[in-house]
Amino acid sequence: MNASPIETRVAVLGLGYVGSVTRGAPDAPGRRPRAPFYEPGLAELIREGRANGRLSATTLLEPAIEQAEVALICVGTPSERNGNLELDQLRRVCSQIATAWKGESRQLIVAVRSTVFPGTCEELTAVPGLRSLRGSV
Repeated sequence: MNASPIETRVAVLGLGYVGSVTRGAPDAPGRRPRAPFYEPGLAELIREGRANGRLSATTLLEPAIEQAEVALICVGTPSERNGNLELDQLRRVCSQIATAWKGESRQLIVAVRSTVFPGTCEELTAVPGLRSLRGSV
């Protein structure tokens, strides 16, 4: 018995190395679909995704979130001199998700693919508006 694949709409937020490889989509409208680094097979995935219409990119968070069932946060968390991680980009994206999600009744799964220390996701659910997503972040 062949089951048809389940299609899930995924928004990848942040298209640096982790986001690009996670989604295979480092391009944005008006730019050539080429990654700024080499990852075997990535260029082919990008071309195939764009050709079959299953891959698109935007610089606007709201429309991406409105259409998504899953949001993967893949923003930079660079190391600071003292060994801590700089989480400003991560906090900003969480806040933007909370703003875009306000009033939505359907479920959104939010996962962090950025490098973070244990306990960071619990801290992020304290962002106003993300409390309703607790357990998903």
